[in-house]
Amino acid sequence: MAGDHRTALAYYSEVLGVPIASRYHGRIERSHHRARANIEAILNATAKALANAMK
Repeated sequence: MAGDHRTALAYYSEVLGVPIASRYHGRIERSHHRARANIEAILNATAKALANAMK
């Protein structure tokens, strides 16, 4: 997914849409945590790129 932020964000949004079931609670919770971290990283990288482009 390198460079394709729209696809990555759509995928991570799908991951966050998975309900945390009791049987797989820990596994899904970890996936949600990673998805949130990845979304944050993409948004931060995009903000930095925009700030640099405006210099």
